[in-house]
Amino acid sequence: MRKHNSVTTLKRLLCIISLLAITLETGCGGGKRNTDTSPKEDSLTLVWAANPYYFGANAFDLQIQEELNRRLIEDYNCDFQVQFEWLYADGNEYQTAVAERYQSRTATDILFTGLANHGQPGTYNSMVRDDLLYPLDDFLTETEAGQVLYASFSEMFWQAMRCEGHIYGFRCVDPQMYYDATLLVREDYSSALQQYEEISSIQDLGDILEHLSKTSPDSLQDTLGVYVDIDALCNLEGYIPVINGYTGLYFTEENGTVRVINAADDASFLNMWKEIQRCNNVLTDSSVPDAGTAYRSGKYVFAILPTTPRILYDDQLLVDTQPISVKTLRQAPEPLIYARNAVTGIASWSEHPKEAMKLLSLIATQPDLSNL
Repeated sequence: MRKHNSVTTLKRLLCIISLLAITLETGCGGGKRNTDTSPKEDSLTLVWAANPYYFGANAFDLQIQEELNRRLIEDYNCDFQVQFEWLYADGNEYQTAVAERYQSRTATDILFTGLANHGQPGTYNSMVRDDLLYPLDDFLTETEAGQVLYASFSEMFWQAMRCEGHIYGFRCVDPQMYYDATLLVREDYSSALQQYEEISSIQDLGDILEHLSKTSPDSLQDTLGVYVDIDALCNLEGYIPVINGYTGLYFTEENGTVRVINAADDASFLNMWKEIQRCNNVLTDSSVPDAGTAYRSGKYVFAILPTTPRILYDDQLLVDTQPISVKTLRQAPEPLIYARNAVTGIASWSEHPKEAMKLLSLIATQPDLSNL
């Protein structure tokens, strides 16, 4: 009898549990959390075409791609997901692969321009010329996503990205756009330059340092007079290396004619270097650290070095991770634009350019997406 009652009770309990389960399943779903993290099947899929080599070791990590799509949809309320299609080619072969996608109108939304072979025009220029990239000007000024992206880079950066008067993409890897030589002064010492309309020679730096050593000796304690990058110094004075970054063979321009530097140029350069030494010897009472240490710690008055938009932005010089306030005095030659490869843009034949713009903006400005 006791056994029968236990079975009956158990049956009744199971019935109640079943009814509760049915009620929860068929009732209003407002309190139920959606745990499905896969991309929505009905969401738009944007195709990103690129060479996987430039995306690093994580290019083939499907879990990262799934997490990217989950965050786009759940965290940023996007109505699209992204699918990467890898083009296993480089140089001319990569350009051919992209051209074939264009000719066949293969679905492509985001496009990476790749790198050109040595001695050939930049891939950015080539793809603009071949009508493979969508102009972004209107998006950058008229859409919220574009405005956020534009505000994330300096005006100098966007100036570098102009091609035939328009912006077709941006670099999200090494900028490869820099001034060959920048002469700058620490903001702390810029007031001492008011009497100079412009700094035209190394001699001027020596005179300014002599003035500072007499008027503000305490502020120069343990401070280097001039930090110098040798290539930048040569470029500042008009001697351009044939291969940037390699010292040895330089040329200069005279009346539109290019010539390799000669012995007289060498003598002139040695005299200029002597002047640099004089600048640093002005601060005779200072216990100056080595040049590298002085630069990294910001203990210098002047610096001559190559700069990029990433390390010199709005009068802030980024050394390691520490910004230092500076004033730019000279830049020579005019900004050299090497931002002609490895550009990311929107395919000219994309059927979803507005969504592609939003994706590019999010990837470029949201660390939780770009650092996956």
